[in-house]
Amino acid sequence: MLAFKSRNNAPVCFLSNFYGGAEFTYMAQRTENTTLRDLYLKLRDNMTTYEQFNLYRDRLMDPCPKNRERKQQKRGCYIRYFEGKNYVAFGLIAKLISGCFRVRQKKRLQEVNLIANELGLVGTINREDFIDGTNEQKKQWMRIALKEKFKLEPYKSYLLSTGDLKLYEYGKPGDWTGENGWLGYLIMETRDNLRCNPMKKIKQIIYKNIDRLYELILQPKFLEEHREEFTTEIENHLLRKTMDKNFKLENIYYTLIPLFKHFDGVEEQTFISDIKDRCSFQYALKRIKENNFQWYRPETISIRQSIPSEALVNSDGMSVGRGLKTSGNVVFRCLTCGIISNTEEEYWKHQEIHGNYKVRTFERKVLVNKYKF
Repeated sequence: MLAFKSRNNAPVCFLSNFYGGAEFTYMAQRTENTTLRDLYLKLRDNMTTYEQFNLYRDRLMDPCPKNRERKQQKRGCYIRYFEGKNYVAFGLIAKLISGCFRVRQKKRLQEVNLIANELGLVGTINREDFIDGTNEQKKQWMRIALKEKFKLEPYKSYLLSTGDLKLYEYGKPGDWTGENGWLGYLIMETRDNLRCNPMKKIKQIIYKNIDRLYELILQPKFLEEHREEFTTEIENHLLRKTMDKNFKLENIYYTLIPLFKHFDGVEEQTFISDIKDRCSFQYALKRIKENNFQWYRPETISIRQSIPSEALVNSDGMSVGRGLKTSGNVVFRCLTCGIISNTEEEYWKHQEIHGNYKVRTFERKVLVNKYKF
């Protein structure tokens, strides 16, 4: 396991988006304003020195000062030395620009527009131009950014040198950071693609099936409203499974098949149907991650009846004293209407008139605890 952060020494810091242009490429996709997009890409491709970095950093950290000199930020924090070369965390500039969506960053937004104008870009950048995007969009944008970054050296070589280590960005657990953060998994996915690892196909299977699952979720209402979070949790869970030493492809299907059967209306998972609030939502996710699938499967039960003793009549036995009779022929009397039948077949044929069948069937629901393939 390898945790990384931009403040690490080289080459570990190379996994951070602040190095290799990834932050610029990612942020350029999070806007529909061509001026803002071009600004990200121009800075990515033309900012090459530590002096340029410090100039833009000072301007964005202390934007548009009035009647005073601009504050100079602390030096030496964002430059690393590796194999005789300098590497600067230029991505911090993209991060600072992206913060202009906040209302309190009006001055910084003014400075960003000044920088864009100085670079020959036409148009105005507004706070509304910094879009968020869905979780799936953000992950796809990051895949593109990482693919471009890790084509370059020394980033590609270092990433491949990490072998099968689990990678994650150090920090408070969140969407991107922590052991289960998206960034670590997307970097490992990029590593698999670079190695042409067979694991790539397995992960493609996961992504394809999760996309299909997302489209199937139409009810209950609470789940439909939170289906993106729901499918993302399942996707991350399945991706974590691929890191197990004893991983097998069928482990993925043990989770997916019951889910598809539920949402296709084949076999209901009652704990999913019962999702109506945050508590039941989390409970359902917990059971899915444990492969604890249960449902009530209909089963037909058949019971063969015997003729009740009260319906048996000795029709022609002879009295031998003290109430005893010699054996005679037994006939069958209907306890409902009194009609006599000479054989069992005739008796049951007659009972059908009263809705009383020799073989009675009824449905019951059987709780199934383990999914069988």
